[in-house]
Amino acid sequence: MRLTQSERAKLAVLEAALATSEYTDKVDVMDYRSSKLTRMFNELQDLLRIITGLMLAADHKEGRKLLMAPEMEDKAEFYQQIFEVGRRFKIMSPEKMRTTYGKLMHALMDAAQREVQHQMG
Repeated sequence: MRLTQSERAKLAVLEAALATSEYTDKVDVMDYRSSKLTRMFNELQDLLRIITGLMLAADHKEGRKLLMAPEMEDKAEFYQQIFEVGRRFKIMSPEKMRTTYGKLMHALMDAAQREVQHQMG
């Protein structure tokens, strides 16, 4: 199944956000100043903010909807779509996304934890 033009734009945003994010660098390092849960929450928030900002630059209309949505629940469908596009692309092209796909999987596994979901709202 090929990606549509809209999905390709989302994939470009996702890949750029993952390349920019320091998620695994900051979450997996021992730090006595904050708990791992706090680091996961903060880095997930940063990743989602990066995606929102890049989406605003790539597609102003879609990015503005994301920016104006007051609650995380209002943005959840978009984030599900963009992460699904990344997953599908990796399955279709295993040689692509070698460095960023692992970061995506770590972030999604951490986001699935009950404590993180509770903090995210």
